[in-house]
Amino acid sequence: MLVVAHLFGAHVDLSAIQELAQSRELLLVEDCAQAFEGTPKEEGKGSDVVMYSFGPIKTATALGGAILDINDDELLLKMKQIEQSYPTQSRWFFMRRVMKYAMLKSISYKLPFSTLVSVLKVLGKDYDKWIKGTVRGFKGKKLFRQLRQRPSRPLLSFLNHRIQNFDQHHMEPQRNKGDWLCSQINSDNYIPGTESLSHNYWTFPVVVPDPEKAIKKLRKHGFDAGQRGSMVVVPTPEDRPELNPIHAEQLINKIVFIPLYPALPKSALQKMADVVNNGHAE
Repeated sequence: MLVVAHLFGAHVDLSAIQELAQSRELLLVEDCAQAFEGTPKEEGKGSDVVMYSFGPIKTATALGGAILDINDDELLLKMKQIEQSYPTQSRWFFMRRVMKYAMLKSISYKLPFSTLVSVLKVLGKDYDKWIKGTVRGFKGKKLFRQLRQRPSRPLLSFLNHRIQNFDQHHMEPQRNKGDWLCSQINSDNYIPGTESLSHNYWTFPVVVPDPEKAIKKLRKHGFDAGQRGSMVVVPTPEDRPELNPIHAEQLINKIVFIPLYPALPKSALQKMADVVNNGHAE
């Protein structure tokens, strides 16, 4: 099996990878959790499975659930048989999620969010870590048990509603702001994904020389920047040290995620670009 993840909102060209998978008779799986622009994707026809996520922080969130576009009838039948054996997630679980994220939405506005940040600072807690831990979809050690459940009827209804009413045009402001911000950041700071087939800037990562200093300066100017999140590099097998993904580890360690959303005025984007461009300077 060969799994390719389209990261940060960028959808990369898989032509060469599709040819490789076919020549080696490998199952090719596309992870489009961060690059959703409507389903099914036309370019997914060359892959065996294309996966879309609708978790709490995704582009078209349904507060949970996923869709798999499977291009192999035999594989589809096997997967349906396995899925039928899973227990159904309770309606109460979904209701708790709705209440939880309604509460988080209520504190996302300027005054309550500033208050929350101040309180967490007094308690000696990093607000960025607190938020990431709060919005994490699955917690605890029993990850597969949580994943291997069939969605409840309310979740399926909400998921269907989001897909049927998804409008690709509503992503244009985000894409335009992302393109403009890219043009303002100098070449000393690499922006992953800019050479992809399409980019909706689900997140805006920038590779900078000194991430800690850049984050500190961005936060000082009121921009909620962070680093890494839940991204990890897959550990190298003990008997295959030559597979150590050195470049991936270096890339993740230097990435800073900066805020980008349509409501940000151009003046704020320009200020953020200026801070990023000088974030490593004394």
